[in-house]
Amino acid sequence: MKRVIRFTANWCAPCKTYEPIFNEVVNTSSNTVPLVVDVDKNPTLAKKYNVKSVPATALEVNGEFRGLRAGVMTREELKTFIDS
Repeated sequence: MKRVIRFTANWCAPCKTYEPIFNEVVNTSSNTVPLVVDVDKNPTLAKKYNVKSVPATALEVNGEFRGLRAGVMTREELKTFIDS
């Protein structure tokens, strides 16, 4: 199972742009569970994944951390990241 974590913040304009892209890709990917983390409300989890800026996307496969990408990704970039 893949868990895709989107790190965001209410004040972040690029995060709002990225939200529909993330939702569309993750909701149409098989065997994928999305998680959205507000870095202001959950700084501990953001620190655990070494998130330095938002938006950021982390990928776990079967509970194992596989990577973190910072910034807004296109649909294709996100699909590639999830499938890696």
